[in-house]
Amino acid sequence: ISIKATGMIGILSADDSRVNSLYHQNRELKFKTNIWEAGGQVEYNFLHFRSSHIRDSPWTPYVFGGYSVYSVGKREFSVESPAARPLSVYKKVITESRRERAIPFGIGVKKAIRPRLNLTVE
Repeated sequence: ISIKATGMIGILSADDSRVNSLYHQNRELKFKTNIWEAGGQVEYNFLHFRSSHIRDSPWTPYVFGGYSVYSVGKREFSVESPAARPLSVYKKVITESRRERAIPFGIGVKKAIRPRLNLTVE
């Protein structure tokens, strides 16, 4: 069994001016938002992986489950083109953040490559 803590922070954005489509370039929509996530997981290894057991294995399949909290921060939407007047409702800033919970779970396989390095596929 192993326990791990996870964390992530980032910015998610898109801009129609960066797309090669004439429709999107004329629309000129764009948005930007901050996101973060924090959580923890428990893994159950099916084989003796990195242990002092006599049947120590260099690889193991495993299952994992956990709990996390994530948030989408201030979101900015804007329209700069006069051709997109019907879309002018998107010209706003939402200042409240939205906080939600998640239960990540799944299966995976990990292999010891070096004494302190694993290759993991989930």
